[in-house]
Amino acid sequence: MFDSFGVRWDDPQGRPWAVAWAELSGVGISRTRQRRVKPADHLVRKTMVRLDLFPSGQGFRSRHQEMEHLWEFHTVKNGYRLPLGSSPTYIPVIEGAMRQYRPGAYLGIKDEGFVVGLV
Repeated sequence: MFDSFGVRWDDPQGRPWAVAWAELSGVGISRTRQRRVKPADHLVRKTMVRLDLFPSGQGFRSRHQEMEHLWEFHTVKNGYRLPLGSSPTYIPVIEGAMRQYRPGAYLGIKDEGFVVGLV
């Protein structure tokens, strides 16, 4: 959830967290699109979507130990990555929230190429 406070995650697996905007220097979206190999891939392509969060100062990791499992996850350096699944419909929602609440911290969308076997 994005609101005037910041970013909150009500984790269905029981690991919720909340981060204030002042604690973040940047927030971005990363995505990976399924390669087009077969003709059917041109009609429907899966897209993995992730939210990338970058802390603004020292001590963030110690204050937010509940997020440690997201630290430098996958290919993120000096930040946190939250996998959101394979629905590209999340992207305009995230972009809209970032433009409304923290446009100066929004890093945009980073395309990370493709992978084989994307689920």
